[in-house]
Amino acid sequence: MDKVTKAFRVYYSAGPSSSPKEDDYIVDHTVIVYLVAPDGKFYDYYGQNRSASEIAQAIQFKSLKKEMEEKKGKGWFSKG
Repeated sequence: MDKVTKAFRVYYSAGPSSSPKEDDYIVDHTVIVYLVAPDGKFYDYYGQNRSASEIAQAIQFKSLKKEMEEKKGKGWFSKG
Protein backbone atom coordinates (compact mmCIF):
# COMPACT_ATOMS: atom_id res chain seq x y z
CA MET A 1 0.00 0.00 0.00
CA ASP A 2 2.83 2.45 0.74
CA LYS A 3 4.19 2.01 -2.79
CA VAL A 4 0.83 2.96 -4.30
CA THR A 5 0.31 5.94 -1.98
CA LYS A 6 3.74 7.28 -2.90
CA ALA A 7 3.23 6.69 -6.63
CA PHE A 8 -0.10 8.54 -6.64
CA ARG A 9 0.85 11.05 -3.93
CA VAL A 10 -2.15 10.30 -1.77
CA TYR A 11 -2.76 10.19 1.95
CA TYR A 12 -4.69 7.73 4.07
CA SER A 13 -5.00 7.08 7.75
CA ALA A 14 -7.21 4.75 9.75
CA GLY A 15 -9.21 6.77 12.22
CA PRO A 16 -10.75 5.75 15.51
CA SER A 17 -13.63 3.30 15.50
CA SER A 18 -16.93 5.15 15.66
CA SER A 19 -19.12 2.13 16.15
CA PRO A 20 -19.41 -0.64 18.69
CA LYS A 21 -19.17 -3.14 15.81
CA GLU A 22 -15.64 -4.48 15.41
CA ASP A 23 -15.73 -4.47 11.59
CA ASP A 24 -16.73 -0.77 11.30
CA TYR A 25 -13.96 1.78 10.93
CA ILE A 26 -13.21 5.25 9.58
CA VAL A 27 -10.52 6.07 7.02
CA ASP A 28 -9.31 9.59 6.31
CA HIS A 29 -7.98 9.84 2.75
CA THR A 30 -7.22 12.05 -0.21
CA VAL A 31 -10.29 12.68 -2.36
CA ILE A 32 -9.07 12.41 -5.94
CA VAL A 33 -10.35 10.49 -8.97
CA TYR A 34 -7.65 9.26 -11.36
CA LEU A 35 -8.08 8.63 -15.08
CA VAL A 36 -5.88 5.65 -15.96
CA ALA A 37 -5.88 3.72 -19.24
CA PRO A 38 -6.28 -0.06 -19.27
CA ASP A 39 -2.54 -0.33 -19.93
CA GLY A 40 -1.87 1.57 -16.68
CA LYS A 41 -0.88 4.88 -18.30
CA PHE A 42 -1.87 7.91 -16.21
CA TYR A 43 -3.91 10.55 -18.03
CA ASP A 44 -5.37 12.97 -15.49
CA TYR A 45 -6.75 13.47 -12.03
CA TYR A 46 -9.77 15.30 -10.67
CA GLY A 47 -10.13 16.77 -7.20
CA GLN A 48 -13.07 17.95 -5.14
CA ASN A 49 -13.15 21.28 -6.95
CA ARG A 50 -14.53 19.68 -10.15
CA SER A 51 -18.19 18.83 -10.62
CA ALA A 52 -19.32 15.50 -12.06
CA SER A 53 -20.25 17.30 -15.28
CA GLU A 54 -16.80 18.91 -15.57
CA ILE A 55 -15.10 15.56 -14.98
CA ALA A 56 -17.30 13.86 -17.58
CA GLN A 57 -16.49 16.60 -20.13
CA ALA A 58 -12.75 16.35 -19.42
CA ILE A 59 -12.80 12.57 -19.84
CA GLN A 60 -14.80 12.86 -23.05
CA PHE A 61 -12.31 15.40 -24.41
CA LYS A 62 -9.32 13.19 -23.53
CA SER A 63 -11.04 10.18 -25.09
CA LEU A 64 -11.70 12.05 -28.35
CA LYS A 65 -8.14 13.39 -28.37
CA LYS A 66 -6.77 9.85 -27.98
CA GLU A 67 -8.98 8.60 -30.82
CA MET A 68 -7.71 11.40 -33.08
CA GLU A 69 -4.10 10.61 -32.22
CA GLU A 70 -4.66 6.93 -33.01
CA LYS A 71 -6.21 7.79 -36.39
CA LYS A 72 -3.26 9.91 -37.52
CA GLY A 73 -1.65 8.21 -40.46
CA LYS A 74 -4.57 5.81 -40.82
CA GLY A 75 -6.79 7.71 -43.23
CA TRP A 76 -8.26 11.05 -42.24
CA PHE A 77 -5.03 12.77 -41.26
CA SER A 78 -2.48 10.91 -43.33
CA LYS A 79 -0.05 12.97 -45.38
CA GLY A 80 -0.14 10.78 -48.38
